[in-house]
Amino acid sequence: MIKKANIQDMDVEYEVIHRRVKHARLEIKTDQLRLIMPVNYNKDEEIIKNHEKWIYNKLSRIKTSQKEAENKELNFLITNNEFREMVLEYVEKLSKELE
Repeated sequence: MIKKANIQDMDVEYEVIHRRVKHARLEIKTDQLRLIMPVNYNKDEEIIKNHEKWIYNKLSRIKTSQKEAENKELNFLITNNEFREMVLEYVEKLSKELE
């Protein structure tokens, strides 16, 4: 069942799925929030309230990444060695930023 919640400045649609699990958990698939809940447990609004900051940060990051990706083109003509070199450069750049 699809429901809606307002988290800070964002309207978030989420799906509640009941399964035979011990603990409730949150999942984000692409930009869709899912609550996996134990059977007969219906405190989805409470869980969302308790994890508002985490949900907001994850969905904001996804939306930002999607906007950045809109203007990029993929090059499928790259060789394995060129791809490996590109990945190594990117990893090196990230590791310097994390130092």
